[in-house]
Formats: sequence, structure tokens, C-alpha cells
Amino acid sequence: MNLETRIRALETAAGNGWAEPIFVESRPTPEQISELAENAKRGIRQLIFFRDTDSCWINTAGAPPWAA
Repeated sequence: MNLETRIRALETAAGNGWAEPIFVESRPTPEQISELAENAKRGIRQLIFFRDTDSCWINTAGAPPWAA
């Protein structure tokens, strides 16, 4: 199972309240950062996949690590 398929499965298993995951190379674009910030304000959780490292981060109410 590839990484994107695993993430989709995880998102589905997480149930309601999750937005579609965002897939990025190494850093989200300004548009994606705006979307993540808006979703976090509304309490919507979202997975961010980093294709270059096969890692992911869960966007919640906190500031993302690249926002500093």
C-alpha cells in the first residue's frame, strides 16, 4: 500500500471532523498554509503529507512548525 493510500485510509478511519489531507513536497504553499490555518481555527483536523520525507503532521489548533 503506498503512502497516499495509507493516509486516505487513516483519514477515513478517523471519522467526521477531518478535512481532506494535503500533499506537499517539503513545505506547504502560502495557499495551503492559509487553508490549514482556517481549518485549525474552525477546529477541523487535517493531515499534511510530506512526500520528500514520507512523514506527516496533523494540523490542529496549534501553529504549524513552518509558520515561525
